[in-house]
Amino acid sequence: MLTEKQKAAGKWITAAASLLAFMGIGIVDPILPSIAESIGATHSQVELLFTSYIFVMAIMMIPIGIVASKVGDKQLIVAGLAIVTIFALLCGFSNSITGLSIFRAGWGFGNSMFLATAMTMLIALSHTPSHAIGLYESAMGLGMAFGPLLGGVLGNLSWRYPFFATATLIFIACLLVLFKVKAPAKEKSSSKKEVPIKQMLHLFTYKPFLQIATSGMFYYYCFFTILAYSPLVLGLSAIQIGFVFFCLGTLSRTRFCQNCSWVGSSF
Repeated sequence: MLTEKQKAAGKWITAAASLLAFMGIGIVDPILPSIAESIGATHSQVELLFTSYIFVMAIMMIPIGIVASKVGDKQLIVAGLAIVTIFALLCGFSNSITGLSIFRAGWGFGNSMFLATAMTMLIALSHTPSHAIGLYESAMGLGMAFGPLLGGVLGNLSWRYPFFATATLIFIACLLVLFKVKAPAKEKSSSKKEVPIKQMLHLFTYKPFLQIATSGMFYYYCFFTILAYSPLVLGLSAIQIGFVFFCLGTLSRTRFCQNCSWVGSSF
């Protein structure tokens, strides 16, 4: 059994690591024009930095979520953070759009390992699921807001600096999770449980789930369309773009989290 002090430390470290993981989504946003100019890439080519990252992360979260119960949440979180550290560092040293796209895909894979298990870990370390969800949503909102801001401030000096900064912060988070977070003991149950694949497919028969999932899909499609392409046509500096999307992220995520809480209480 974990003590309350161990649970609290693990909860806040996991929440902080979640914030850093979400920062990685938008940190490249303000430096897209700088990358395009520096390595001579077209608009469609630099968009691959978002496409490869989001695509790999989206498709890998499902199988990773299925195997998490066998491998363990903490193990996957640590592995995911380590992978993100490596690929963020490689992005900083890359000199081609192909290399950057591949490394961003690897970054997305590492992030999928973390994000697929962080919520479960937070719930296990919190007194109530609602408290854990609130922490996770806060980390999501702050990460989506501060990612572009950090990218803009550092990207104003060099487009490589945001990658190096992310690698450093994620590596620190990885060490903290590895040595300071204690995974709660899993409850043993003698009853036969439904396999994860069947559980997942069963969700698609639940109307409220389909409504929320569809709404979320359209929301994120619009959000990332704006986030990924507009920096290339705004004609602003990296730090100016960072502040623009810091404001956008702050307002949109605040409202989105409020809607999530409202939907959750409704259903």
